[in-house]
This record gives sequence, structure tokens and C-alpha cells, in this order.
Amino acid sequence: MFKNYTINIIPTLVLIVFFSSPLLTFFVDFSWLYLILLIVNFIWFGLSSSLYYHRTLSHKAADLHPLIHLLFLLGGTISLSGSPIDWVVIHRYHHSNSDNENDPHSPLHGRLWSYIGWIILRDRSLVIELKKKYCSDLIKNKLIVFFDKRFMLIAPTLVYNFLLYNIFGWGGVVYGFLLAGLMSYNFHWMLIASFCHNSKFGYRRYNTLDKSFNVPWLSPFSFGESLHNNHHKYPFAFNLKSKPREFDFSFFVIKILEKLKLAKNITIADYKNSNK
Repeated sequence: MFKNYTINIIPTLVLIVFFSSPLLTFFVDFSWLYLILLIVNFIWFGLSSSLYYHRTLSHKAADLHPLIHLLFLLGGTISLSGSPIDWVVIHRYHHSNSDNENDPHSPLHGRLWSYIGWIILRDRSLVIELKKKYCSDLIKNKLIVFFDKRFMLIAPTLVYNFLLYNIFGWGGVVYGFLLAGLMSYNFHWMLIASFCHNSKFGYRRYNTLDKSFNVPWLSPFSFGESLHNNHHKYPFAFNLKSKPREFDFSFFVIKILEKLKLAKNITIADYKNSNK
């Protein structure tokens, strides 16, 4: 599996900066305004990953208004989630090879690999090769293709941090970008890959062919993404909650957007009448 993998330099540098951000809080004075900024941006970044990159782009579980598309494309870009097409390629490939030798981030290759290794090391030629096979729909979308360009992965982030610095000072950058980005990375990418497959931290409601697990205590922070066994049972459904004690914030938000006429054609799974 790892034959052609090389260090993915830019994501590695991004992770180093993000994981250093807690230390930077000692160099700025705390403000409740910074905490509010942290929470707002964590929600924006998280929804960009969970609601948009994952459920809307990867699984086409809803149709969004163009302005909402733009809002979450910017959120994904600014939080350095990377190219929307690359993100979708890796995720769709994961579903096609879940928990086998070709799965790009299964814990079967080691818990550390599924947490951070798959981000640092990557076979770029494989991702490029798989684009036409797994993302033929997205490469026809001009807006998505525009945000896939290299300069769009940098320019919005620089502009946003320039605004944060000029409005809030360094505290705005540390709390509103770095800490919010670190939290989003962990709760919506890294902990999902490492905790929600082949896990000792949750349960399986459905006998899917992979080793996916639901980890309900992680769900409020991951906006429902940790209800992973439910997701692998119905990958094209937007709703991941299958019983009362499970929590799916992204589904709650998409229903609000639907009422505001900003989302439609939401795919719903019938968990109550599903076979295990």
C-alpha cells in the first residue's frame, strides 16, 4: 500500500502550525470575544467539512443554494481542509475499499496511521489517477473546479487571516483560525478515521461489511460524523441519527436550511424500519 507514498509537505506544515496553536495562547491575552470567535469558526469549519464536503459533495445527500455552496467552500478552504475534489476522491475511495488493504485511512494499518499518517503521507499520483473515476460529477462543476486550483487553497486563507488580525489582533488569528482549525481537524477528520473504525470506543448497530462503529460521546463535537456505523449502513443518507441518544448537528442545520429554502432534495434513511 505504501509503495509510492511520499511526504505531503503542505498538509504536514499545516498540521505542525495547527498543533502548535495551544502554545500560542500563552502569548495573547484571553478575551471572551476570542472564545466566541473560536466557537463560531469551529462551527463554520466543521459544517464545511461535515455538512458540505462529506454529505453534500461526497454523497450528494442534499442540494444547496449557490450562496451556501460558496459559504462552505470558503469555510473548507480557509480551514485548510484542502481541495474539495481531493477530499471527495479520498472519501469515495475509502467507501469503495473500507477497511481493506486499499483503504487510505483504516486503523488496520495502525491507529497512528488512521489519525495522522494518512494526511502526512500520500500517493499523489493515485489521487490524480482516481479523479476521473470517482469525481466525474465534480470536475464538471465550474465553481468546484475553480476552488480546486492551487491559488484558491491559499488566497482566501491569507485574506481571512489578514482580516482577523486587523479586526481582532493576534488573538483573533490564534483563536479564530488556528485553534478553530485544530479542533475541526481533530473532530471531523482525524478522530473519526482513528476512533470510528475497528474501535473499542463505541458500538455497531448494523452488520456492515466494514469495521465501522458508532461513537456517540464524540458525536456532539463531530456534528454527527462519529455515528459512523449508521453512515456506512446508509452512506447516501444525510441523517446519521438512528436512536434518541445519538446527536446529529449537521442534520439539524440542513433542516433549518431547508425551511429557509436554502437546501432541498435531502436524502433520508429510515432507521426505524431498517434491518440490522
